[in-house]
Amino acid sequence: MKFYIAVPVYKAEAFLTDCVNSVLAQTVQNFEIVLVDDGSPDGSGTLCDGFAARDGRIHVIHQKNTGAYGARRTAIHFLLDHGSPEDRAVFLDADDSLKPNALETIQRCVEETGADLVFLGEDQVFEGHILRPFPADSAHIGTVTDRRQLYKIVFRDGWYNPLWKKVPALSLLPREDHPEYYSIRFGEDLLQSIPLYRDCRKAVFLPDSLYNYTQNPNSATNGLGYEKYKVTSLVLETCWNFLKGQNVWTEADFGEYMAWLRRLTRFQVWLVAKFSTTISNRCGLLRQIAEDGFYAGIIATAPKKDLCLRLMQKKRFRTLCLAGTGMRKLGNLRRRANKIDN
Repeated sequence: MKFYIAVPVYKAEAFLTDCVNSVLAQTVQNFEIVLVDDGSPDGSGTLCDGFAARDGRIHVIHQKNTGAYGARRTAIHFLLDHGSPEDRAVFLDADDSLKPNALETIQRCVEETGADLVFLGEDQVFEGHILRPFPADSAHIGTVTDRRQLYKIVFRDGWYNPLWKKVPALSLLPREDHPEYYSIRFGEDLLQSIPLYRDCRKAVFLPDSLYNYTQNPNSATNGLGYEKYKVTSLVLETCWNFLKGQNVWTEADFGEYMAWLRRLTRFQVWLVAKFSTTISNRCGLLRQIAEDGFYAGIIATAPKKDLCLRLMQKKRFRTLCLAGTGMRKLGNLRRRANKIDN
């Protein structure tokens, strides 16, 4: 069994050396690294070439910018062309790193359990310090072979969405491509995870923190604002249609999932309502959410006590934006107070 470390690279010059070195320092050395330079405008591509020149296990693919989904698809095609079905894929973001014993721990798990999908724990870090350790006491730990249970765990908790949390056998990776997903910047991990869940026979959720997730303020996730936000329910609708087609959930399961979708929709609404832009801009985005076919179906199920979604039903967008402005200002005051206290 060999590990293939897939790393999409874009504007990662400040982090890439630590990322690659964390793999080179592993206690298990049976790996190859695939660096996909996704049209990065900084010096990341040159760094990638330097790594490859120094270590024959490092491969570099340069391409025009396609986004995280497209970069990972490029890496996956390389893995499928060069690896064996029993080999393992590790998805590592260029601003993150692996704990020194990560591959050793995963290898031991696979050898002892035969799992074809392994879930990792992670610490949230910044500048070498752990900001939030892996909450093993609240995460799911153990072995899952029942697909209904697996779906209930991973589709009803966004904590499991990132692709880097999962180490699949290459046999789980699909060859089929979805160009319509390439433009998605938020949630593409979940779309790429669906085939892994669909074909998984045994999943193991490890209690170990093996991944360092960097709180990078310049990353796509942390840099979201009005200018970058796009209203789309494609990810949620794709997951819903997948689950319906699987025929493994009961009506009660879907009822619980709809409650989860309402929570996600409320999150989107308040995210938009708090953007630092004009009320007119925010109202425009809220209107797009309310008129989106899939979001509208979720909003329509809101109970009377759900004030946020009931206001969306009534198209009271300005009221939501005014509340969002107050929440944003209060949050700014709290952050200033914390800085003073520290």
